Amino acid sequence: MDLRARKYAHYAAPLALTLLTSTLFTPKALAIAIGSTTYPTFADALAAYQPNDVIEIEQSDSGEISTTADAVSGKKIDFEAGSTATLKIDVQYPTLSEAVQSLPLYNISQITVVGQADPEVVWERIAVTGTIADKFKLFWSNQDAQYYTNWPNQTQSQIINKVGVQIGNIYAAHLNAGNAPILDIVQTKISGNPNFAGRRQSLHDNILGNLENGVIAGRFPSPAVDPRTAAALDYGTRPVHDGTVNAGLYTKAQAKTSLAWDLAWARGTGPDSLDYFDALPAMFGNTITVDSKLTSPPATAVLYTDLATAVNAASASDRIRISAGNFTQSATVNLDENSLTLIGAGQGETVITSQTSSYGMMWTGNDITLQDLSYNGPTADAGSSYGFKIQPPSAASQPVTGVTIRNVTVSGSGRAEIDLHYVDGALIENVTASGNNTKGAGVALTT
Repeated sequence: MDLRARKYAHYAAPLALTLLTSTLFTPKALAIAIGSTTYPTFADALAAYQPNDVIEIEQSDSGEISTTADAVSGKKIDFEAGSTATLKIDVQYPTLSEAVQSLPLYNISQITVVGQADPEVVWERIAVTGTIADKFKLFWSNQDAQYYTNWPNQTQSQIINKVGVQIGNIYAAHLNAGNAPILDIVQTKISGNPNFAGRRQSLHDNILGNLENGVIAGRFPSPAVDPRTAAALDYGTRPVHDGTVNAGLYTKAQAKTSLAWDLAWARGTGPDSLDYFDALPAMFGNTITVDSKLTSPPATAVLYTDLATAVNAASASDRIRISAGNFTQSATVNLDENSLTLIGAGQGETVITSQTSSYGMMWTGNDITLQDLSYNGPTADAGSSYGFKIQPPSAASQPVTGVTIRNVTVSGSGRAEIDLHYVDGALIENVTASGNNTKGAGVALTT
């Protein structure tokens, strides 16, 4: 500003304030450098990159730098002090299978923030084009690669173990904020080698395994400081599930005890933040769970293999989850508690076959939901051979209310597949009720 401008500013303060404000708040331009050389774009810096170079992202107002996982893999990239830029990496991981038994590795271990490579420091500077699961896989696969580089002496590396716990701390915060667990299979290694037929451990189980109390004690013996956050400490009592499978099913007891632990605990801002299985994964085999909203250790959900037993053990407002598989029912299932929810793994996935000579399900409770399964009703040529009989517990009772049947196939019953007798308020949605070869109706409405 020259002398004339200064004089003008003295007599016209509002204009001077406007000029000063504009100068102070001009957004900083993105500056990318290798050594003393600056580059107009990140792509230009990558093109000029040589081994042992460091790409310095010096300053930015809030810029986002788009790149690919291959382009940054193995590169030394540092966010300098004052930079609030993010590096958005184009990465989407495949689903593991017999054909693809391990995740591809994109080495981001040399991306730092002011020289620090800790995941808890770098996490906010990295974004991905895929899902939050892809972002966790990006960080997890780097820690896993370092873990197995030193295998079988990996427990001696405090640095690697600390990285695993820091990813766990981030994941615990993710869960406690009400987000869904990430059940994608990531770990298939046995003795350091991928083996999809023998091991299928989810990201959820692998990361939380690093937070278990016994694991922490072994990797960070006293007087080492426990590196877990307060949120991560909550998961210290969760059983470690290593994902061992045989013929596609989990074989170790810890598989079901860790499942029971998860189903029993509710955390975060949502009413059911860890109540996360709409359907139990098929690898748990023929499993039925009854879970209440229990919130203090050592509470766990209870696991069953028989539907009638599970329902008899349930209380009002409990959720009963039925895994994929074929279940044989030898006794009438009495749904006499209010506010129960029964969830299968899908029509044709969860298949229940009644071998009773009476009602398949006698439904007298209010506000009951049944969804996502197939049901083969009792086949006897008898007056009580209904698939679902829904009626009040006695003739003098009020009508049954709040009936919901959704995404269900009912077939094979000797009489009606579904009989609603004295019901007030029912939602029947995406239901197939086949009355073929029976002496009753598909759906009967009676009073």
